[in-house]
Amino acid sequence: MSQRITHHKLAGGVLLGAVASGLAMTALWGAGSAEATCASISGVGNGNGCTSTAGSVAFVLGTGTATADGTDDFALTVGSNNTATATGGNNNTAVAFGTNNQAIATGGNFNTARATGTGSTANAGTGSTNSNNNTATANGTNSQAFAGTNGINSNNNTATANGTNSQAFAGNTGVLLINNTATASNGGQAFAGNKSRNTSNNTATSIGPNSSARAGEHVNGVGGFTAIAGPNQTVKNP
Repeated sequence: MSQRITHHKLAGGVLLGAVASGLAMTALWGAGSAEATCASISGVGNGNGCTSTAGSVAFVLGTGTATADGTDDFALTVGSNNTATATGGNNNTAVAFGTNNQAIATGGNFNTARATGTGSTANAGTGSTNSNNNTATANGTNSQAFAGTNGINSNNNTATANGTNSQAFAGNTGVLLINNTATASNGGQAFAGNKSRNTSNNTATSIGPNSSARAGEHVNGVGGFTAIAGPNQTVKNP
């Protein structure tokens, strides 16, 4: 019960903040943008880009689409041409702020995707089966973060991509990938527990352009690897 209340408080706080931001944005954009704003709560108000089912909330400030179709799922977009999708489970959260961003949280429960900036993508649990508690955050321009996607039983993975053209992949395209962390910034690529079977607790960090850090890739039954790469470096472990 307490977990559910906490989730609703969080969603409410985000929603109130989004309303304030959205009012300022629509004042700047004019009536055309204001008309594109929509809200759907527990299936009431579906249409104009917003879709929800019982117990979930979908909200758009600006232009874009928001879909929430599980129990206690939350989807929010603020800005232009953004997409937020929280489906396929319970307590999933997808938030997209800015322009042409995409946030998708699905494939299990308690997955969270946040995409901000321009042309960024965050996927948490997308395309997976029974993948829970994954967090993907993409901030900047054309950055990508994928956590626990396209796998089976990929849980508690965290992917964070910051800056321009950064890519972070944690616990993707594998089986039983747990507690992997990938962080990429300023054009780097980070892969932790990626395309593997039964590997956990891997950490990959890439910093700067043309950096590539790969920890725990293509391994079976072992984990705990760390890879850190700076500009123009490629580091693999193992």
